[in-house]
Amino acid sequence: MESSAQAARREARAGIDEHACRAKGGHVGSIGMFGSPACVRPLPDGGKVCTDKTDCEGRCLNARSLLPPGTAVNGTCQREEPLDGCWQEVDGGRAMQGWCAD
Repeated sequence: MESSAQAARREARAGIDEHACRAKGGHVGSIGMFGSPACVRPLPDGGKVCTDKTDCEGRCLNARSLLPPGTAVNGTCQREEPLDGCWQEVDGGRAMQGWCAD
């Protein structure tokens, strides 16, 4: 018998156009703690130093250990999308509240 997690992964995989994903430079991979299939796409400015989300195609992220919100910090542009796990955005050169998502 198929578990609900297996059924959800199968359904998510069926909704991915692998050809379109590859055309965008991505690959089908597993993300999150449940290994959900997704089109994982590198972002062109990933790894670039940033101080705000306007500096990046994705998010500007604190690449260090979690900092207290409001701490002055430079970040790096998100390397790939979708973003999962835990992260802390940088906005206006300051660390924001940390987040975790799956």
